[in-house]
Amino acid sequence: MSDKKNKVNHLAIIPDGNRRWAKENLIFNEEKMYETGVARIQEMIEVVAVQNIKFLTIWATSLANVKERSVCFRDTMNLLYTRNFSNLARNRLISENGVRIRVVGEWKDHLNRRAVDAIENAMAKTEKNSKRVLTFLIGYDGRRERGFASLNLSRALLGGRISLDDSVDRAEFVLRKLSWCYLGPVFCRQLILLLERVHGLILI
Repeated sequence: MSDKKNKVNHLAIIPDGNRRWAKENLIFNEEKMYETGVARIQEMIEVVAVQNIKFLTIWATSLANVKERSVCFRDTMNLLYTRNFSNLARNRLISENGVRIRVVGEWKDHLNRRAVDAIENAMAKTEKNSKRVLTFLIGYDGRRERGFASLNLSRALLGGRISLDDSVDRAEFVLRKLSWCYLGPVFCRQLILLLERVHGLILI
């Protein structure tokens, strides 16, 4: 895929099926169950890093997953996040291709200290990179995101940091740019909020 022909600006991936794949292959160890999926994601990150794709977003785990799954699952996630964000921070392709790592969600409240430190280190080490953005959604919940966004927008309006006209203009601008708006207003609102977190298009 050459830079001239590539028209993709933002690629979003929602991995699924680890448990189904593991069951079919008679793999019952929690860590091994997810290692293969993580390896595929790592491969995708490295491929995208050298392509002309500015934004890659990976929905790694939902808030429900990190809150409600077994202790064994959470231990596995902590181990994998610690290991893989440490690897990303040292990855030559990340630094050479100007990839900035960002993480969105309530991950700090649900991961252990080692995993949080590894994620924060990867973000700090790449914060000055500006060519591409790699965003992970960890402990993410779209409904809570809408709630937090509404609260932040209300505070910004009441505090006089933005005007009502400005906030409406920015939202309408994003809506005009989206080609998926026929899917309905709820879907569009969630897309807008996610675009704000990844692209910084809307001030809330």
